[in-house]
Amino acid sequence: MSKITFNNRTSPFFDALRERIDNYFKEEKIKPTGNFKLYSKTIILVSVAILVYSVLVFGNLPTWLSLVFCGLMGLTFASIGFNVMHDGAHDSYSTNKRINKLMSYSLNLMGGSSFMWKVKHNIVHHTFTNIEGVDDDIDVKPFMRVNEQQERYWIHRFQHVYWFLLYGATYFMWIFWMDFQNILQERLVLLLFAK
Repeated sequence: MSKITFNNRTSPFFDALRERIDNYFKEEKIKPTGNFKLYSKTIILVSVAILVYSVLVFGNLPTWLSLVFCGLMGLTFASIGFNVMHDGAHDSYSTNKRINKLMSYSLNLMGGSSFMWKVKHNIVHHTFTNIEGVDDDIDVKPFMRVNEQQERYWIHRFQHVYWFLLYGATYFMWIFWMDFQNILQERLVLLLFAK
């Protein structure tokens, strides 16, 4: 693959977008970082995760109810990932860098790696958004086609039906396969230190 470069000496779109976003926060008199809603959501989600985990570990539930609680645990973990960890890893959870870092570590508690996520998402995904062969966030082949450059298969006609389950399962593919593959191929090291 050839090296991908961008001409970003001048970026009128980005400059205009940044100005509009900054003006929105000023006009609405709100902080660009988290507020009581996000902090309340964090308390609720972490409390639910602890409660559900405790019931699963210490409770003597029938199998069907255990499966329901496992599903609830998965949804709670996903909610923590999309709300708490994501904002912390983007340094937008709080104005305090230490709190942001602490919130990003919630992924580590759920079995992932906040370091790998920051490299793959903050650096790779946000630099090479939706570029086939580089952005791991769109690499869910062959079951899903999320980029027009990806090969089309007959099963893609139904991806609107099964995307929810499949996309949830891709997390396991990312942490148990692709993260190790990236390390072994030294892609992340090269991306981190490339100029």
